[in-house]
Amino acid sequence: MENVQAHTANDSHVKVLVVDDHPNTAHMLARAISRLGSHVEVISATSGVEALQYVEDGAADILITDMMMPEMTGMELIETLYSQPSLSPAVTFLLTAHDSAGVREIAQRLNVKGVIAKPVHPEWICQLISQTIIELKQPKPASVKSIPPKRATVNVMTRPRQENLDISRLIWEVTKKFQPQADIKKQLLVVGKTEDDSKVMGNAAQLRQVLRNLVWTAIENTPKGGTVILSSENESGMVRIHVRDTGYSLPSAELPGNSDLITGGGYEDDDTDQYLANTRSIVERHGGTVTVESEVGKGTCFTMSLPLVEANNSLVENRLSAGNEFRSV
Repeated sequence: MENVQAHTANDSHVKVLVVDDHPNTAHMLARAISRLGSHVEVISATSGVEALQYVEDGAADILITDMMMPEMTGMELIETLYSQPSLSPAVTFLLTAHDSAGVREIAQRLNVKGVIAKPVHPEWICQLISQTIIELKQPKPASVKSIPPKRATVNVMTRPRQENLDISRLIWEVTKKFQPQADIKKQLLVVGKTEDDSKVMGNAAQLRQVLRNLVWTAIENTPKGGTVILSSENESGMVRIHVRDTGYSLPSAELPGNSDLITGGGYEDDDTDQYLANTRSIVERHGGTVTVESEVGKGTCFTMSLPLVEANNSLVENRLSAGNEFRSV
Protein backbone atom coordinates (compact mmCIF):
# COMPACT_ATOMS: atom_id res chain seq x y z
CA MET A 1 0.00 0.00 0.00
CA GLU A 2 1.46 3.36 -0.98
CA ASN A 3 0.43 6.71 0.46
CA VAL A 4 1.33 9.11 -2.33
CA GLN A 5 0.30 12.34 -0.63
CA ALA A 6 0.59 12.96 3.08
CA HIS A 7 -2.56 13.79 5.02
CA THR A 8 -3.29 17.52 5.35
CA ALA A 9 -5.53 19.20 7.87
CA ASN A 10 -7.84 20.86 5.41
CA ASP A 11 -11.63 21.00 5.29
CA SER A 12 -11.45 20.45 1.54
CA HIS A 13 -9.22 17.40 1.93
CA VAL A 14 -10.24 14.54 -0.40
CA LYS A 15 -9.21 10.89 -0.05
CA VAL A 16 -8.81 8.77 -3.19
CA LEU A 17 -8.24 5.01 -3.03
CA VAL A 18 -6.84 3.23 -6.12
CA VAL A 19 -6.99 -0.59 -6.14
CA ASP A 20 -5.39 -2.75 -8.85
CA ASP A 21 -3.67 -6.12 -8.53
CA HIS A 22 -1.00 -4.91 -10.98
CA PRO A 23 1.27 -2.72 -8.78
CA ASN A 24 2.58 -0.66 -11.71
CA THR A 25 -0.96 0.33 -12.72
CA ALA A 26 -2.01 1.15 -9.15
CA HIS A 27 1.06 3.28 -8.49
CA MET A 28 0.90 5.04 -11.88
CA LEU A 29 -2.71 6.11 -11.32
CA ALA A 30 -2.02 7.16 -7.74
CA ARG A 31 0.94 9.32 -8.70
CA ALA A 32 -0.98 10.92 -11.56
CA ILE A 33 -3.90 11.83 -9.29
CA SER A 34 -1.55 13.20 -6.61
CA ARG A 35 -0.55 15.96 -9.06
CA LEU A 36 -3.93 17.60 -8.40
CA GLY A 37 -2.53 19.18 -5.24
CA SER A 38 -1.89 18.82 -1.54
CA HIS A 39 -5.63 18.72 -0.81
CA VAL A 40 -5.79 15.26 -2.39
CA GLU A 41 -4.58 12.23 -0.45
CA VAL A 42 -4.08 9.20 -2.67
CA ILE A 43 -3.61 5.64 -1.43
CA SER A 44 -2.82 2.71 -3.73
CA ALA A 45 -3.57 -0.91 -2.82
CA THR A 46 -2.91 -4.09 -4.77
CA SER A 47 -5.78 -6.22 -3.43
CA GLY A 48 -9.30 -5.90 -2.10
CA VAL A 49 -8.20 -7.14 1.34
CA GLU A 50 -5.49 -4.47 1.51
CA ALA A 51 -8.04 -1.84 0.49
CA LEU A 52 -10.38 -2.93 3.31
CA GLN A 53 -7.55 -2.55 5.80
CA TYR A 54 -7.10 1.02 4.65
CA VAL A 55 -10.75 2.05 4.84
CA GLU A 56 -11.00 0.76 8.41
CA ASP A 57 -9.06 3.94 9.26
CA GLY A 58 -11.57 6.11 7.40
CA ALA A 59 -13.64 5.79 4.27
CA ALA A 60 -12.26 7.09 0.99
CA ASP A 61 -14.22 9.79 -0.80
CA ILE A 62 -13.41 8.32 -4.21
CA LEU A 63 -12.71 4.65 -5.00
CA ILE A 64 -11.15 3.44 -8.24
CA THR A 65 -10.98 -0.36 -8.30
CA ASP A 66 -9.94 -2.92 -10.85
CA MET A 67 -12.72 -5.32 -11.76
CA MET A 68 -10.91 -8.65 -12.16
CA MET A 69 -8.70 -9.43 -9.16
CA PRO A 70 -8.02 -12.76 -7.44
CA GLU A 71 -9.08 -13.42 -3.82
CA MET A 72 -11.53 -10.49 -3.88
CA THR A 73 -12.86 -9.05 -7.14
CA GLY A 74 -13.63 -5.38 -7.61
CA MET A 75 -17.35 -6.15 -7.45
CA GLU A 76 -16.92 -7.94 -4.11
CA LEU A 77 -14.93 -5.01 -2.74
CA ILE A 78 -17.63 -2.54 -3.75
CA GLU A 79 -20.40 -4.71 -2.30
CA THR A 80 -18.48 -5.12 0.97
CA LEU A 81 -17.96 -1.37 1.34
CA TYR A 82 -21.55 -0.52 0.44
CA SER A 83 -22.77 -2.98 3.09
CA GLN A 84 -21.05 -0.78 5.69
CA PRO A 85 -22.45 2.78 5.33
CA SER A 86 -19.65 4.30 7.39
CA LEU A 87 -17.04 2.79 5.04
CA SER A 88 -18.69 3.28 1.65
CA PRO A 89 -17.08 5.84 -0.70
CA ALA A 90 -19.04 8.80 -2.04
CA VAL A 91 -18.07 7.98 -5.64
CA THR A 92 -16.87 4.69 -7.18
CA PHE A 93 -15.26 3.96 -10.54
CA LEU A 94 -14.71 0.49 -12.02
CA LEU A 95 -11.43 -0.12 -13.83
CA THR A 96 -11.36 -2.82 -16.52
CA ALA A 97 -9.54 -3.98 -19.64
CA HIS A 98 -12.78 -5.48 -20.98
CA ASP A 99 -15.13 -2.53 -21.38
CA SER A 100 -18.42 -3.81 -22.77
CA ALA A 101 -22.18 -3.63 -22.34
CA GLY A 102 -21.92 -6.46 -19.80
CA VAL A 103 -19.46 -4.51 -17.67
CA ARG A 104 -21.62 -1.40 -17.76
CA GLU A 105 -24.62 -3.45 -16.71
CA ILE A 106 -22.66 -4.69 -13.69
CA ALA A 107 -21.53 -1.12 -12.95
CA GLN A 108 -25.11 0.12 -13.05
CA ARG A 109 -26.22 -2.64 -10.67
CA LEU A 110 -23.47 -1.65 -8.23
CA ASN A 111 -24.33 2.06 -8.50
CA VAL A 112 -20.89 2.82 -9.94
CA LYS A 113 -20.44 6.33 -11.34
CA GLY A 114 -18.45 5.23 -14.37
CA VAL A 115 -16.33 2.58 -16.06
CA ILE A 116 -12.69 3.39 -16.82
CA ALA A 117 -11.21 1.39 -19.69
CA LYS A 118 -7.57 0.30 -19.61
CA PRO A 119 -5.03 1.47 -20.55
CA VAL A 120 -5.59 4.78 -18.75
CA HIS A 121 -3.83 7.99 -19.79
CA PRO A 122 -2.53 9.97 -16.75
CA GLU A 123 -3.88 13.30 -17.98
CA TRP A 124 -7.33 11.84 -18.60
CA ILE A 125 -7.59 10.29 -15.11
CA CYS A 126 -6.52 13.64 -13.60
CA GLN A 127 -9.30 15.45 -15.48
CA LEU A 128 -11.86 12.84 -14.41
CA ILE A 129 -10.94 12.98 -10.72
CA SER A 130 -10.66 16.77 -10.76
CA GLN A 131 -14.21 17.06 -12.12
CA THR A 132 -15.43 14.50 -9.58
CA ILE A 133 -13.89 16.49 -6.71
CA ILE A 134 -15.66 19.63 -7.95
CA GLU A 135 -18.97 17.76 -7.93
CA LEU A 136 -18.32 16.45 -4.41
CA LYS A 137 -17.68 19.98 -3.14
CA GLN A 138 -20.97 21.30 -4.47
CA PRO A 139 -23.27 22.17 -1.52
CA LYS A 140 -26.11 19.74 -0.81
CA PRO A 141 -29.71 20.96 -0.67
CA ALA A 142 -30.60 22.41 2.73
CA SER A 143 -33.37 19.85 3.15
CA VAL A 144 -30.89 17.00 3.09
CA LYS A 145 -29.36 16.26 6.49
CA SER A 146 -26.34 14.06 6.78
CA ILE A 147 -26.51 11.77 9.81
CA PRO A 148 -23.26 9.94 10.46
CA PRO A 149 -24.01 6.22 10.76
CA LYS A 150 -22.67 4.11 13.58
CA ARG A 151 -19.14 2.96 12.92
CA ALA A 152 -18.91 -0.64 11.78
CA THR A 153 -15.85 -2.84 12.06
CA VAL A 154 -14.61 -5.06 9.25
CA ASN A 155 -12.10 -7.54 10.60
CA VAL A 156 -10.26 -8.85 7.56
CA MET A 157 -7.48 -10.48 9.57
CA THR A 158 -9.59 -13.11 11.34
CA ARG A 159 -8.20 -16.58 10.69
CA PRO A 160 -10.94 -18.91 9.45
CA ARG A 161 -11.38 -22.13 11.40
CA GLN A 162 -10.83 -25.63 10.07
CA GLU A 163 -14.08 -27.22 8.97
CA ASN A 164 -15.65 -30.01 6.96
CA LEU A 165 -16.04 -28.71 3.39
CA ASP A 166 -18.24 -29.95 0.56
CA ILE A 167 -16.13 -29.69 -2.60
CA SER A 168 -19.11 -29.88 -4.97
CA ARG A 169 -20.73 -26.92 -3.24
CA LEU A 170 -17.43 -25.01 -3.29
CA ILE A 171 -17.15 -25.53 -7.05
CA TRP A 172 -20.67 -24.21 -7.65
CA GLU A 173 -20.07 -21.16 -5.41
CA VAL A 174 -16.87 -20.16 -7.22
CA THR A 175 -18.42 -20.74 -10.65
CA LYS A 176 -21.34 -18.47 -9.78
CA LYS A 177 -18.96 -15.80 -8.46
CA PHE A 178 -16.91 -15.69 -11.69
CA GLN A 179 -19.84 -15.88 -14.11
CA PRO A 180 -19.88 -12.09 -14.71
CA GLN A 181 -16.18 -12.13 -15.72
CA ALA A 182 -16.78 -15.03 -18.10
CA ASP A 183 -19.79 -13.24 -19.59
CA ILE A 184 -17.66 -10.18 -20.28
CA LYS A 185 -15.33 -12.26 -22.44
CA LYS A 186 -18.27 -14.23 -23.88
CA GLN A 187 -16.80 -17.40 -22.41
CA LEU A 188 -18.67 -20.53 -21.44
CA LEU A 189 -18.04 -21.21 -17.73
CA VAL A 190 -19.63 -24.51 -16.75
CA VAL A 191 -19.62 -27.19 -14.06
CA GLY A 192 -19.07 -30.67 -15.42
CA LYS A 193 -19.38 -33.94 -13.51
CA THR A 194 -18.82 -33.62 -9.74
CA GLU A 195 -18.87 -36.15 -6.90
CA ASP A 196 -21.66 -35.75 -4.32
CA ASP A 197 -19.68 -37.26 -1.45
CA SER A 198 -16.46 -35.24 -1.66
CA LYS A 199 -15.73 -33.88 1.83
CA VAL A 200 -12.39 -32.48 2.95
CA MET A 201 -11.18 -30.97 6.20
CA GLY A 202 -9.55 -27.58 5.78
CA ASN A 203 -9.52 -23.83 5.94
CA ALA A 204 -12.58 -22.71 3.94
CA ALA A 205 -11.25 -19.24 3.09
CA GLN A 206 -7.89 -20.56 1.89
CA LEU A 207 -9.30 -23.36 -0.25
CA ARG A 208 -11.88 -20.99 -1.72
CA GLN A 209 -9.00 -18.64 -2.57
CA VAL A 210 -7.11 -21.48 -4.27
CA LEU A 211 -10.04 -22.41 -6.49
CA ARG A 212 -10.66 -18.75 -7.31
CA ASN A 213 -6.99 -18.37 -8.29
CA LEU A 214 -7.23 -21.31 -10.68
CA VAL A 215 -10.53 -20.18 -12.24
CA TRP A 216 -9.31 -16.58 -12.51
CA THR A 217 -6.12 -17.79 -14.23
CA ALA A 218 -8.15 -19.89 -16.67
CA ILE A 219 -10.47 -16.99 -17.56
CA GLU A 220 -7.61 -14.51 -17.92
CA ASN A 221 -5.61 -16.83 -20.18
CA THR A 222 -8.51 -17.99 -22.32
CA PRO A 223 -9.46 -15.85 -25.34
CA LYS A 224 -12.89 -14.43 -26.01
CA GLY A 225 -15.42 -17.13 -26.80
CA GLY A 226 -13.45 -19.90 -25.06
CA THR A 227 -14.58 -22.43 -22.48
CA VAL A 228 -13.65 -23.09 -18.84
CA ILE A 229 -14.93 -26.31 -17.20
CA LEU A 230 -14.82 -27.25 -13.52
CA SER A 231 -15.26 -30.86 -12.43
CA SER A 232 -14.25 -33.28 -9.68
CA GLU A 233 -13.73 -37.00 -9.09
CA ASN A 234 -12.86 -39.21 -6.12
CA GLU A 235 -9.91 -41.56 -6.51
CA SER A 236 -7.77 -43.48 -4.00
CA GLY A 237 -8.83 -41.45 -0.97
CA MET A 238 -8.39 -38.13 -2.77
CA VAL A 239 -10.75 -35.72 -4.49
CA ARG A 240 -9.32 -34.34 -7.71
CA ILE A 241 -10.69 -30.96 -8.78
CA HIS A 242 -10.08 -30.10 -12.43
CA VAL A 243 -10.12 -26.60 -13.95
CA ARG A 244 -9.88 -27.14 -17.70
CA ASP A 245 -9.78 -24.36 -20.32
CA THR A 246 -9.47 -23.95 -24.07
CA GLY A 247 -7.10 -21.05 -23.68
CA TYR A 248 -3.47 -20.33 -24.44
CA SER A 249 -1.15 -23.23 -23.79
CA LEU A 250 2.53 -24.06 -23.80
CA PRO A 251 4.32 -26.71 -25.88
CA SER A 252 5.24 -29.83 -23.90
CA ALA A 253 8.90 -28.95 -24.48
CA GLU A 254 8.41 -25.92 -22.26
CA LEU A 255 7.00 -28.06 -19.44
CA PRO A 256 9.97 -30.14 -18.23
CA GLY A 257 8.21 -30.73 -14.90
CA ASN A 258 4.53 -31.39 -14.31
CA SER A 259 4.31 -28.54 -11.81
CA ASP A 260 6.49 -25.91 -13.52
CA LEU A 261 3.57 -23.57 -14.16
CA ILE A 262 2.61 -23.81 -10.48
CA THR A 263 6.07 -22.79 -9.27
CA GLY A 264 6.17 -19.73 -11.53
CA GLY A 265 7.75 -18.79 -14.82
CA GLY A 266 5.20 -20.36 -17.14
CA TYR A 267 3.17 -17.24 -17.98
CA GLU A 268 4.33 -13.88 -19.28
CA ASP A 269 2.22 -12.24 -16.56
CA ASP A 270 4.30 -12.17 -13.34
CA ASP A 271 1.17 -11.70 -11.21
CA THR A 272 -0.33 -14.92 -12.59
CA ASP A 273 2.86 -16.78 -11.68
CA GLN A 274 2.68 -15.43 -8.12
CA TYR A 275 -0.97 -16.44 -7.71
CA LEU A 276 -0.15 -19.98 -8.81
CA ALA A 277 2.84 -20.19 -6.49
CA ASN A 278 0.61 -19.14 -3.57
CA THR A 279 -1.94 -21.71 -4.68
CA ARG A 280 0.59 -24.53 -4.48
CA SER A 281 1.72 -23.46 -1.01
CA ILE A 282 -1.83 -23.48 0.39
CA VAL A 283 -2.73 -26.84 -1.14
CA GLU A 284 0.43 -28.49 0.18
CA ARG A 285 -0.37 -27.23 3.68
CA HIS A 286 -3.66 -29.14 3.33
CA GLY A 287 -1.85 -32.35 2.42
CA GLY A 288 -2.62 -32.05 -1.28
CA THR A 289 -0.96 -31.34 -4.62
CA VAL A 290 -1.53 -29.18 -7.69
CA THR A 291 -0.50 -30.35 -11.15
CA VAL A 292 -0.91 -28.93 -14.64
CA GLU A 293 -1.17 -30.32 -18.14
CA SER A 294 -0.93 -28.05 -21.17
CA GLU A 295 -1.19 -28.91 -24.84
CA VAL A 296 -1.01 -26.51 -27.77
CA GLY A 297 -4.35 -26.26 -29.54
CA LYS A 298 -6.28 -27.83 -26.67
CA GLY A 299 -5.61 -25.63 -23.65
CA THR A 300 -4.58 -26.18 -20.05
CA CYS A 301 -5.92 -28.28 -17.18
CA PHE A 302 -5.07 -27.59 -13.54
CA THR A 303 -5.78 -30.42 -11.11
CA MET A 304 -5.95 -29.85 -7.35
CA SER A 305 -5.92 -33.04 -5.26
CA LEU A 306 -6.98 -33.05 -1.60
CA PRO A 307 -7.38 -35.90 0.90
CA LEU A 308 -10.98 -36.88 1.56
CA VAL A 309 -12.30 -36.78 5.13
CA GLU A 310 -12.37 -40.60 5.28
CA ALA A 311 -8.71 -40.70 4.31
CA ASN A 312 -7.84 -38.10 6.95
CA ASN A 313 -9.65 -40.14 9.61
CA SER A 314 -7.76 -43.28 8.65
CA LEU A 315 -4.48 -41.39 8.85
CA VAL A 316 -5.33 -40.14 12.35
CA GLU A 317 -6.21 -43.66 13.53
CA ASN A 318 -2.97 -45.09 12.10
CA ARG A 319 -0.86 -42.41 13.73
CA LEU A 320 -2.54 -42.84 17.12
CA SER A 321 -2.26 -46.62 17.04
CA ALA A 322 1.45 -46.27 16.33
CA GLY A 323 1.83 -43.99 19.33
CA ASN A 324 2.88 -41.03 17.26
CA GLU A 325 1.74 -37.49 17.88
CA PHE A 326 -0.56 -36.25 15.15
CA ARG A 327 -1.24 -32.60 14.42
CA SER A 328 -4.08 -31.74 12.04
CA VAL A 329 -3.51 -29.50 9.04
